[in-house]
Formats: sequence, C-alpha cells, structure tokens
Amino acid sequence: MTIRNLKIFLQVTSCGNSVSEAARKLYISQPAVSVAIRELEEEYGVRLFERLNRHLYLTEKGEQFLKYASRICALVDDASAVMSVGSAGSLRVGASVSSGAFLMPRLIGQFHVQYPDVNVHVITEASLRLEEKLLVNELDLAVCEIPVHNAALRSRTILSDRLIACASAGLRSRIQGTLTARGLSSCPLLLREKGSGTRTILDEALAKEGLSCEPVWESGSWEAILAAAKEGLGVAVLPHMTAEPDLQAGNLVQIPFKNFSLQQDFSLVWHKDKIITDVMKHFTELINPHA
Repeated sequence: MTIRNLKIFLQVTSCGNSVSEAARKLYISQPAVSVAIRELEEEYGVRLFERLNRHLYLTEKGEQFLKYASRICALVDDASAVMSVGSAGSLRVGASVSSGAFLMPRLIGQFHVQYPDVNVHVITEASLRLEEKLLVNELDLAVCEIPVHNAALRSRTILSDRLIACASAGLRSRIQGTLTARGLSSCPLLLREKGSGTRTILDEALAKEGLSCEPVWESGSWEAILAAAKEGLGVAVLPHMTAEPDLQAGNLVQIPFKNFSLQQDFSLVWHKDKIITDVMKHFTELINPHA
C-alpha cells in the first residue's frame, strides 16, 4: 500500500467515482488511475468498486476502506504541515454563513494579533458542507450551527443565540399579535437554503408540530434576506445577532413567537482522529471565553 495509491483512490471517490475526472484533477492518465485502484484491490484481495450501467459504485469493502484511507492520508498531510521547516504553522477554519459573517471576523482578527505569523485560511459554507470537509481533512476546525451528523466528529458548544422573526414595519402592521408555529408557517417566509443551520432548526421545530413551510425566498446570503425583508417581501427568520443592527436602526421590527422558541447553538467541530496541533490549541483557547 502506498500513499500515492491511497490518494488516487480518495480522488476517485471525491469525483463521484469517476476515473476520468480523477485523472484530470491529478494530471495523470486514466490507465494510471486504474492501475492504482487495481493494485490496492490485489493487495487486499477485495473489490473496491463495481461497475453497473457504465458507472462505478463503491462496494461494501470499498466503503470501509474509504474511512481508513481518509484517516491515513489526513495524518500524513498533518505530519507534512507540522514538519515543514521554518513554518510557523497554519490553520484551516470553516465557518457557517452566520458565524462567518458575525463571529469569525472578530475571532480571526484577535488571533492574527496574537499569532501574526500563522497562516489562517477561512472557508464560509453551510454547516453540512463543513462537516464533509472535516471528514476528508480539508479543514482543521469548523464553527457550525447544527449538531454533528457523523460519529467521526466531535463538537463543543461555544455560543448560543436565538432565532427570531422580523419584517418591515409595513408588513408587521398587517400581522396581528404574536406568531404561533402555525402562524409562522403560513407567512411569506424569507429563509436560508436547506442544509443551513438556521433552516434545519426551523424545519425540525415545525415538523414537531406536524407543520412545514414553503418559503417565498431562499438564499445562501443573509444580506439578500435582510434586503428582501426591509423591502417588505416577507418575514425573515434569522439569528438575533444577524438582525440586531437593522432592529436597532428601525429598518426591521421583531415579531414575537407564541408558545415556542428557536435556539441556535454554535459549536466548534473537529475530527475525532485529528492530531491537535499547537495552532489549533491556541485558536480553541481564544474561543473559550465565548463558551
């Protein structure tokens, strides 16, 4: 077993089990990719892929091998980064859209002041996508908005916020009193896309009441949702810290909930097999006051 063959195998799986796409991304020939996969299969005496209707699918053994290959390559990458001569260290941090806009800039700014020589790279994406990147070692740490879905990940709550409903003053005047879960579900809603932390929290809370919602506006951008809300296009459900500047400025008005509440916890997430470097420790110590 060679690291090269393991990385080729991982590239094939990350490309939707496409040998041609993996070859293109690795800048090698398709036969070279096929040889690497065949060598792994011959070494262990198992089939990692099966071909059905001209498409490759991971076998059960292939699914098991994928977990080990990911862990092995992650450790090798970590070792290379730590052993790099003259390197002050690096940190790859993922941030959910909410934390990326309203929490992470301050944290990274403080971190740069204390550790100016550390190379920090931040990626902002939906929480579920951040989990996927942690599993394949594309991130060291992530701040997510929803509980982790994979047993290979560990998490610690660092901050809690509440989700609120808000709208323009004109639209608010047409909504009587407070909003029950049913009343909220019937409003013209401005929401984040499915898979985001805030959307998952809302969908799960409504499902417990036997309800669902069909938003009139879905976006991966809080800026777009806030702009739509201020134009009176609907009721936005969003974290309080996201809406607070516009609430204080009078651009939006909060609509209180009745008989239910929506809490959003922000968690620091990492892979359970990840070797915690000094740089990662420094960052978690910086976050600790927010716990």
